[in-house]
Amino acid sequence: MLLKSGTNIQQTNIVRRHLSKIKGGRLAAACYPAQLISLMTSDVPGDDLETIASGSTVADTNTCG
Repeated sequence: MLLKSGTNIQQTNIVRRHLSKIKGGRLAAACYPAQLISLMTSDVPGDDLETIASGSTVADTNTCG
């Protein structure tokens, strides 16, 4: 619905990260204190790590409000 309303993939992923229990770095937080290595293949313009796969192992720097 978000994509159909005109949001781009980056904006859509911001919403996904805020609604998910594992996106936006929460997967990495749940694995703490283990060390993680993320291997990512991107089709996202600019290869923004927060946007690729909604950043499950990358902290979310966006805020609501």
